[in-house]
Amino acid sequence: MRTVTTRFIRVLDRGVNTDASAWAVARRDAWIGLIVPLVAMAGLVATLAVRPVFEWLTAEDSLTEWLQVLALVAASIAYLRLALVLHRRARRALALLCVGIAAGAFFVAGEEISWGQRLFGLALPEALAELNKQDEINVHNIAPVQRLFWLGELAAGLYGAAVPIAVAMGFAKRLRDFPGYVIAPPLFLASAFFLPFAYRAVRLFILPESGFVVTKLGELPELTLYAAIAVTGIVCARRAARELGREPVPAPMLR
Repeated sequence: MRTVTTRFIRVLDRGVNTDASAWAVARRDAWIGLIVPLVAMAGLVATLAVRPVFEWLTAEDSLTEWLQVLALVAASIAYLRLALVLHRRARRALALLCVGIAAGAFFVAGEEISWGQRLFGLALPEALAELNKQDEINVHNIAPVQRLFWLGELAAGLYGAAVPIAVAMGFAKRLRDFPGYVIAPPLFLASAFFLPFAYRAVRLFILPESGFVVTKLGELPELTLYAAIAVTGIVCARRAARELGREPVPAPMLR
């Protein structure tokens, strides 16, 4: 068991080092990106021993939710920049996809704060009050739509975790030749994508009906997902800009 663990760590270390070099980030920063989401999740679980802290961290309009909104706004801006770079490179289909991701991130940001309902004291329309079980101005708390949101998070988490791991392990050697690889996430964000995938898989297939604690634990996986999407957009835009000749290219990635 110890030999297997040691080998796994060595393979992971080599993969992270290669990944950091390919994305032109410091090795330390790559390891931070890989470890911090897991540590943060463990820390949130630990705050259950001090219930007021847990409730404050996961409450509406509190720290975690506003960090989610900031991450989504950053993602929207990053993918608009990436879309512009790709458009200049005549990669118009991918540019349009990035515009769609940017619009989606902005929409989800609005949903997270119920479009300013609590911030501005907006009244809930009667038609929406009949459908929304939390009496909020949003659609993601309406049962059928909520399930679609969950499936979207599940798919995004699986994609963001599986693709870079497959590349690092050599199971997808030809993926770099695929046009969509330009917006594939780096390996150092795999854990940030894996957390929402794991959480949504549990909620969808094991605990569709859960109590307060399990529901609120989902706030952090949502944050890591949004942050991972934002960072992916930022590093992809930076890499694409380098390939256009604005900066020195550390490794040819766009094709």
